[in-house]
Amino acid sequence: MENLWNRLLTLVNQNQLLDLLGKTILSLLILALFVILGRILRNTVKRVVNRTSRNANLPILLSNLVYVALIIIALLAILSIYTGAGLSTLLTLFGLVSLAVSLSIQDILKNFVSGVYLLLEQPFSIGDRVKVRDVEGQVENIEIRTTQLHTDDGVQVFIPNSIVFAEIVTNRTAYRHRLTVVRFTMPLDGKTFEEFSGQVKAVVAEFDNVKVSKDPAPQVFVETIAAKLYNCKLDFWSPVTAPSTTASDVVLALVKSLPELEVTGVVAAAAAPATAK
Repeated sequence: MENLWNRLLTLVNQNQLLDLLGKTILSLLILALFVILGRILRNTVKRVVNRTSRNANLPILLSNLVYVALIIIALLAILSIYTGAGLSTLLTLFGLVSLAVSLSIQDILKNFVSGVYLLLEQPFSIGDRVKVRDVEGQVENIEIRTTQLHTDDGVQVFIPNSIVFAEIVTNRTAYRHRLTVVRFTMPLDGKTFEEFSGQVKAVVAEFDNVKVSKDPAPQVFVETIAAKLYNCKLDFWSPVTAPSTTASDVVLALVKSLPELEVTGVVAAAAAPATAK
């Protein structure tokens, strides 16, 4: 082993070896410093932009760009240490290296660019419920390379941004509210339609905003009149986060409070128009 070491020393000047070792240690320190600084600045930018912007995607986009920019600066500094070249030479060299690297990591770059487009165009935001291909869940995060979904069965799914960008994406929470239509009949005898509809609205009003929205308010309409019966419908809006049993709970409450009412059909979870807030 000692003979091998001596032969290496004859091939490489000892001063050059020490110089290379020093540059390597300095480069590692710079890289570690910029990685730590990048993470700190990324979190700081995310917090600051969250306070000043209502766009949920903007903090993620800006914080990721800041982190990538710092890593690029660190790589340029490391190249300068090893080559001793100036800024213009480094930029030219960096361009050539970037071209070569981009050809070898096309998938990663494609996912990064797709992620930037997703954050800018905002087809969905953090917290939205979306479906991509056969995967459906709540959006947890949009990273540089992947979009993270949390499914109903508690599984975390990472989908490459390029797939999300290219596929048909169903955003089930875009309008924030869903419409439920309950169709029922009521007898003509004994009560006017206004009295009966007022009782129906009073029953629905007992539900809080978690299940039934107050704005827009529930509405009762007459659709047809036949055989001494009013054929009516009840329209009410629910938040997209409402329990799945909401429609059933409303129907049971109506039948319990108004025995003469007969439910003939329920259509739940229809898409809400843009005017529904």
